[in-house]
Amino acid sequence: MTEDVQNIQGNTSETEDIHEITDATFISNEAGRVTVILPAFEGEPESPEFELGDHNSVFFHRTPETACVLSNLSDETMKLLQKASKCLLIELDLDKVLSIMEKDSSEIEAAYQRVYEVNVSYGG
Repeated sequence: MTEDVQNIQGNTSETEDIHEITDATFISNEAGRVTVILPAFEGEPESPEFELGDHNSVFFHRTPETACVLSNLSDETMKLLQKASKCLLIELDLDKVLSIMEKDSSEIEAAYQRVYEVNVSYGG
């Protein structure tokens, strides 16, 4: 597996109800399947979709009413996403992640709040 050098630390900004996540983690396996790791959001996803944009960013439609921008993506990450029709998304409970790290445990799966597929489309 190769992992993009971006880490998830919860860096977000909010402007006019548009949230931006600047440090999402993208991982791909040898077959090119992409997994995305983000902090957990409130509520359940509904028809989630990544809309690939310009300037190394992705518009993440989590539900018809909620969205955020994943920005500062590497060229390598964008190339992987351009080849994908779907991605696996893991939402992490960051409080549980901290607790697991404090206990020096390797059971990170306990911090998974949601795991689901996201369709990938191309903005125009």
